[in-house]
Amino acid sequence: IQNEDFLAVSRIRKLDDGHHYSRNRNHLRGLAQESKLNGTGDDEDYDIDTDTDTTTIERKLVLSTRRIIQRYVMAVFFFATGGETTWVRTGNWLDTTKDECEWRVDIFPIGSHCSTSSDDLGIIKKLQFINNGISGQLPPEIGLLTSVTFLVIDATVQPDGNKLTGSLPAEMKTLGNLDLIKIVGHDFNVSLPDDLFLNWGKISNINLSQNNIPGEIPSSIGEATTVIRLDMGENRLVGVFPTNLAFLSQLLSLRLNNNELDGPITEAISQLSTLTSLYLNDNNFTGDFPSIGTMTKLKDGLDLSNNLFSGKIPSIWNELNQLEVLALSNSGFGGPIPDFSPLTNIRQLDLSNNIHLVGEVPATVCDSINEYLLNGQAALGKVDCDAMACSCCGCNSDKVP
Repeated sequence: IQNEDFLAVSRIRKLDDGHHYSRNRNHLRGLAQESKLNGTGDDEDYDIDTDTDTTTIERKLVLSTRRIIQRYVMAVFFFATGGETTWVRTGNWLDTTKDECEWRVDIFPIGSHCSTSSDDLGIIKKLQFINNGISGQLPPEIGLLTSVTFLVIDATVQPDGNKLTGSLPAEMKTLGNLDLIKIVGHDFNVSLPDDLFLNWGKISNINLSQNNIPGEIPSSIGEATTVIRLDMGENRLVGVFPTNLAFLSQLLSLRLNNNELDGPITEAISQLSTLTSLYLNDNNFTGDFPSIGTMTKLKDGLDLSNNLFSGKIPSIWNELNQLEVLALSNSGFGGPIPDFSPLTNIRQLDLSNNIHLVGEVPATVCDSINEYLLNGQAALGKVDCDAMACSCCGCNSDKVP
């Protein structure tokens, strides 16, 4: 971004509080956050009425500074992510006659992306880009938008293939007010900063799936103790199952599927007792799978398929009797099929492609599957018919919906 570009987009002609701000060389240098921009123009100052209360003056000065910083960051974001070349919609972005709260390309159902409260009027709270051709790399300056609560950059259906690369900047650890982040469908080629989640103490939803992210899951994930949904599936993550996940005491849904995670899963996973769904499929996990009988709320799905486990399937089904979907295909388990009779709500059961697994699926499981079918809902059982008996199941050549 050139000097003149910065000045054009960062100069606020008239702030909401009614005071004018003109270029101040030293102030602009500070706002540039070491981006090697050189402020130009005459040194001028804030124009403040002398009869205004001192407390009010101080508040307005602080607010004005925040507004100039965020205007600068929004401009940097535009240029760094292909705003001039790849964005599908630019909206009012960089329109110097408009407030930066009007620089948006995707309208929120609930209104503007800036705060309307008197305490932080005009401060950006939400940013959303859905299939808008966002490309390039996220600039570190995004970490200055510390009031943002909602950040979505979704590129899952971009026909032209424009995607973000690089990594999430380490400076994003300062986004401590985030409630939801959804950055999906990109092509990152650098691992996540280890302290990325360190200050995300208000986050409830983290979705960084389908990004091709390499490297290990940052150890700081254990600091995001308020998260209820965590999806880092469909990346290139390596390493073992992070024991720090055990600190996520409010977690309802965990998706680490379709990565390159390996090694045994420790007993620490059993501390995730609030989970309603757990997807660890399509990794390289090994060893015995630990007892997760503490996960009594598991209902929506448990998928351990396409791994390298050994030993028997744990006998935990009295405790997990709400479970509706159980996928264990090609998981490496052997020995006798455990007593699945408590699974009276099951609608999908897949035990196929486990050559050392033998036994019979209980009639109560088939009763549940058949009831779903009678109600017109998708339901099916799937086993290796030469080693397992199941009156309602298809053989391993059949496809579970």
